[in-house]
Parts: sequence; structure tokens; C-alpha cells
Amino acid sequence: MRGSIRRNVIVLFCIIAVMLIIASCEEQNASPPNERKARLVGAENLELKKQLERRDTEIEDLKENLDKCLRAQRNAGKNSQEIFGKVIELTAKENQNLREENKNLKSQIEDLKKQLDNIKGAGGPTPL
Repeated sequence: MRGSIRRNVIVLFCIIAVMLIIASCEEQNASPPNERKARLVGAENLELKKQLERRDTEIEDLKENLDKCLRAQRNAGKNSQEIFGKVIELTAKENQNLREENKNLKSQIEDLKKQLDNIKGAGGPTPL
């Protein structure tokens, strides 16, 4: 009887030990999913912060490029107005020169017609 009580005590002790081990394992297993979840959320937050920083940098770069483009467009507008003004000025000068040349040529034509009329009137040779 003493042997069976001893055996029962040992078995009971082993069962209690196994139950304690199982309980502690469940606590350990219960805790890490929360820790894992927290780590995953933390890692995701870090990645999102990095993405946000990259987007912010990209936005700043795009703003700088927009400013450069707008300045270039304004300068191009000013330059084109200056060029257009110069082209108009040169065209007006060339037009004036052509009018004067046309006037001179008309005058020369009139002089040559008068000379021809004088030659015809003087009885000179007739043109072919």
C-alpha cells in the first residue's frame, strides 16, 4: 500500500509538473503573437515613414522642377517678345529700303523712257 501511495504521489507530482510546464508554454506562446504583431506593426510603420519621406522628397523635387519650368517659360516669353520686336523693326527697315529702291527704280525707268522718246523723236534708229 505504501508503494502504491508513493507511486500515486509520484504520478500526481508528474501530472502537476506537466500541467505547470504546459501552462507556462501557453503563456509564452500567448505572449509572442502580441509581440510579433507589435513588431510587425512597428516594422510596417517604419516602412511607411520611409515611403512618406521618399514621397516628400519627390514632391520637393517636383516643386523645384516646376519653378524652373515656370521661370524658363517666363524668360522664353520675354525673349520671344524681344525677338518679335526686333524682327518687326528689321522688317520695317527692310520695307523702307525696298520702297526707296522701288522709287529709285521707277525714277530710272521714267528717265529711260524719256531718253527713248527723245531718241525716237530725233529720228534715231528704231529698235528691233
